[in-house]
Amino acid sequence: MEQFIKLYRDTAKGKCTTPDSYKGLPIHAHQGLHQRSLEIVNNNRILNNAEVLDIAAGSGAMSLRLIDNGAKVTSIDLVEENFRVNHPSCDFNKLDLNTNFSTSINKKFDVIIALEIIEHINNSRQFIKSCRELLKPGGLLIISTPNISSDYAIAELICKGTYPYFDNDHYYNGGHVNPISSWLVELLLKDHQLELIQFESFGKAQLRFWEWPKLYLTHKFVSVLRTEQTRPNGIINLFVITKST
Repeated sequence: MEQFIKLYRDTAKGKCTTPDSYKGLPIHAHQGLHQRSLEIVNNNRILNNAEVLDIAAGSGAMSLRLIDNGAKVTSIDLVEENFRVNHPSCDFNKLDLNTNFSTSINKKFDVIIALEIIEHINNSRQFIKSCRELLKPGGLLIISTPNISSDYAIAELICKGTYPYFDNDHYYNGGHVNPISSWLVELLLKDHQLELIQFESFGKAQLRFWEWPKLYLTHKFVSVLRTEQTRPNGIINLFVITKST
């Protein structure tokens, strides 16, 4: 975790860059994920004057997108110095997400965004519980996490013994401590009386035979063997969730 926090602090100082950005703010997520998440929110809710919680806000890139769409945003993250949005419609709180962080926020939200964070959390059940406690009835919760059930993920597990984004480097330097499958997320949602209203996987693995022949061929083999036609095969899983009561 210390190396992960250092990475964010180095990014804040301009020592590290990310492949995607928004108005100069680095995005700590798969390229295009923020834009797709905003599209999903706009398809389901009116953002103008909506109260939105951006969990693990990073530099504030997603927070700024939401503000630009009329939302009032509360942003939370552990690394305060990486957050760079200074706007009257944005309130930043430094919080440790490995705690029951819902007790530190004195409001409920129309929309909660939790992109690329649950895999960093030690206790997924507590995280879902905290999100539920902060969500208004009828509110929208969006969670994303690396897809460990895709053909590519299974092929890499066979070849390396680890899932994509969950090896020693990602554990120590990226803070990826908790690979979580889509079926487990769905069970956790059900346990906390949350309804999954949309599920999709995002992004495509770029495999080239000459870069790693074994992985390329294993991926082809896995794709043939797995017969279920509806399995999600993107790099990232996106869960769109609501709270009825």
